[in-house]
Amino acid sequence: MQVLRQGTAVDVLIGPFFDLTDGVTEETGESPAVLLSKNGQALAAKNDATTPVHDASGYYNCELDTTDTTSFGTMTLVVANSGSARGIRQEYMVIQKNRYDTLWDSLSAINANMNQIEGNTSAARNLGAWTRTFGDSQGTTTGTTTTIIDTTLTEADDFWNSYAIVINVGTNIGYTGIVTDFDAASDTLTVFPAAPSVFDNTSQFLLMPCLVLSDLIAIDRDSTSVSNLKLQYNTTGLTGDTFPATQSTTNDIKTVTDKFVFTNTNEVDANTKSINDAEVVGDGNATPWDGA
Repeated sequence: MQVLRQGTAVDVLIGPFFDLTDGVTEETGESPAVLLSKNGQALAAKNDATTPVHDASGYYNCELDTTDTTSFGTMTLVVANSGSARGIRQEYMVIQKNRYDTLWDSLSAINANMNQIEGNTSAARNLGAWTRTFGDSQGTTTGTTTTIIDTTLTEADDFWNSYAIVINVGTNIGYTGIVTDFDAASDTLTVFPAAPSVFDNTSQFLLMPCLVLSDLIAIDRDSTSVSNLKLQYNTTGLTGDTFPATQSTTNDIKTVTDKFVFTNTNEVDANTKSINDAEVVGDGNATPWDGA
């Protein structure tokens, strides 16, 4: 069985074609009508229109195009009996380009998609993000000052959310931001803050894990502390919060303390009614009390 590279035009040698009657004599003047079956499906004429021509010893050169080899898996090539020659059947295995290149190109690195590291899919995703570069050399990059469209981004919706993005080549080089949304249908990243210029097909970028989003249940095993923290640090800051005190309560305290009078520095002017439950009687002239 011969191995073929998926989606790649190739010439294969088919045969030998022998005389229909004696089964020995090599037939050199045939015009083989080649049929292909991909993964056991119905036989159909090969897409490449070139008729195979005789090479030597009853073997013919058969051209296959990228459509003929587009399907991964088994492929059977058949030529039926003609009026003068016996038919042939040959088997092929079509494999992915990266696997083919790894097996038969001595200078090729091993290409692989890593799904997990020690059973952890997030670890594989993060490693890929740290080592992956996108841009004009990878796909079409266009956008606005807050969006980047790259046709090489094939992940699911929101896959790149909360990742850091750094422009390392081209327009807006040096820009650093955060991905706030990824739309898979349009291959669009939305970023914050806005870039100085519109992203274009010279903008190449890196995506790197940045923020870890999580829901806190407890702090030091205390769930109440989480509730208090959420009250203190919501999107409005302390205004309107109930921790450590409501805004209305602090306003009431301020209303009272604003009435304090300080005739002397750091001394509050006040009328004292009692000390240790003993009534204090003034002389009516606001004479300062000397503590006696």
